[in-house]
This record gives sequence, C-alpha cells and structure tokens, in this order.
Amino acid sequence: MQINSVVKGGRWMEGLVVTSLISVQLILAFYTVFISRILAGGLQPLFLAAAGGFLNAFLLLPLAILFERKNWPEKIGLYLTIRFALIAVGGTPLYQVLLLSGVKKTTPAVATAMPNLVPGFIFIIASILRIEKFDIKSKHTIYKVMGTLMCLSGAMAMSFMQENSVNLPAESPNLRSIFMGDKLVTDTTSNDWIVGCLYLLAAFVIMSCVIVLQATTMADFPAPISLGAITSILGSFFAVIFQYILQGNISTGAASLGITSIITAVLAGGSVAFLNGSIVTICVHKKGPVFVSAFNPTQTVCAVILSAVMLKQFISLGSLIGMGLLFAGLYIVLFAKMKEADMEEVTKLIPDEERALLF
Repeated sequence: MQINSVVKGGRWMEGLVVTSLISVQLILAFYTVFISRILAGGLQPLFLAAAGGFLNAFLLLPLAILFERKNWPEKIGLYLTIRFALIAVGGTPLYQVLLLSGVKKTTPAVATAMPNLVPGFIFIIASILRIEKFDIKSKHTIYKVMGTLMCLSGAMAMSFMQENSVNLPAESPNLRSIFMGDKLVTDTTSNDWIVGCLYLLAAFVIMSCVIVLQATTMADFPAPISLGAITSILGSFFAVIFQYILQGNISTGAASLGITSIITAVLAGGSVAFLNGSIVTICVHKKGPVFVSAFNPTQTVCAVILSAVMLKQFISLGSLIGMGLLFAGLYIVLFAKMKEADMEEVTKLIPDEERALLF
C-alpha cells in the first residue's frame, strides 16, 4: 500500500480515481437513503446483514482466487482463524446491526456523517495498543488529538442539538414510495434520536477495532480481497445464528414488505459492499489512504440533499454545526497523518501495520 503513490497513466488516470471515489460516495449516500425506508417497513437488520454478506462474498471470491491466490499462506493456524472470526463478528452482525438500527432511528445524513469519526477512533485504539506513535511533544500528535476531540464534539452536537423531530415513514414503504418521495407523517422522539446516535457511535467504535485488527492480520495474510470474502462468509453465518438465538427463527421480519423490496434491498446491500470494498482498495493502492479518506464527507453532503428531496427529512442547524465540527476534525487528523507519513516515508521506517491504519 503506497502512502504517496504517483498514479500511473497521467492525468486521465488521476481523474478516473477521483471520479470513482466520488461515485462510490454518491452510491453509498443513495443506498443509505433507500435502506432507511426499507428498515422502517420492518426488515430485520440481521437478515439484511446475513443476506448482503453472502452476496458480497460471492462477488469477492472470484477476484480473490484470480488476483490473490499466490498470496495465501500455506497453512492457516488457530491464531489466524480466531482473528478471522473476530473480524467477521465485528464487521457483519455487530457493526451492521448497530449501523442499520442507527439509520432507522436518525436520518441518512447523520448516519453518513458518523463514519468520519473512524480515523480519530483508530488513532485512539492504535495508540493504546502502541501500533501508532503517540508523542505528546510532536506537533503531529497534538494535531491528531485536537482533530479527534473536534470530531467527538461534532458527534455530540449532532446527537444533542437536534431541535426538531425527524420525519419517518408511517407505513410500510414500497419501491415507488421510496423513489417518488411520498409524504412522511410520523415523527421520532428526541430519545429515539439520541439512541440512534449512540447506536451509530457504537457501530463505528466497533468498525475502528475491526480495521485495527484487519491491519495486523494482513501482516500474516496479505490478501485484502480474500480477507473480505472470508470474513463476509463467516459474518453472514454468525448473523444467521444470532438471529435464530435472539428471535427463535430466521425470517425477514417484514411480512408487509413486498418481495421485490426485500430482494432489491439484499442485492443493493451486497453490491454496494462489493463496489465500495473493491473500488476503495484500488484507489488506496493508486493514491494512498489519506487521499481516499478525504472524500468521505461527500457522502454526507449528498445524503443531506437526497434526504431533503426524496424523504422530506431535514436536520436542525445545531446538527449541521456538529457536522461542520466533525468534518473539520477529520481533515485535521488526515492532515497530521499525511505529514507524519511523508516524514516516515522519507526515512523508510513506516511499519506495515501503521501504513494500513492510515485508511
């Protein structure tokens, strides 16, 4: 993974990378808006996580065999298997259920803003584990601490400064109501909003832990696509087991939803996960993780616009201020990481684990 790689192919290739990243963010924003209505119709997050995970693994597996088979270790020991299982549990049932529950109780705009907390959370976790350097005398460390605090302040502002209730669908949605923006008539309470934000915070804390674990795992298993395929399959099985234990059955949980809506949701979830994983992996290789991460706020801006146009959902001025703080904190953290990576790249001392954590 290159920190400051030069894009081969000149300006047209660089333009392709930028276009791909913006397209991914637009797709993710549209998917979040779409899935918020499907979830409101009663679709079980565990079912969606399991079905989407199986589809994602099905799409990733041929690429893993084609491009990474030579990187597979001859033997996968117990320690590596345990790490696969932990990544799978955290990345599919836990993260997905908390994320989808948060989307259901807040808005797509807030749900797409919260991922910008991940670089700050990774910095905290990696510093505790001594994977990332923490030197309070270093200006880069000070910038990362300041940026992380700004991100957390922005997230808290978004959670507690929502002045007005948020409209959610009163009746089970179908594809027409989702895309035509039918009128929404029920409101969430302020408690629902706060609980939803807490779900999102928990989801991205878990995701940050998963990313740290992925970074250390890839030192022994240098095949990111294969790792994604394996953990998607395992995560889907765990999601099915969790649903059976918690609910006593395995079902969509949405008898009122049409089969077309359910199939569309599953196909969209798996396809979006596949596109996001594969395109972002390629772009990280071409331009580096800091460059890729800088495009994350595009998703939030797009989700705000789509929510207003399609779902008639609006967030308060206080939450917008919180988003601004969150974005500012993100870019401060990324700026510090970029400068730190530049210095370490010059000396050729950057460890593989830290390099992976930059994304």
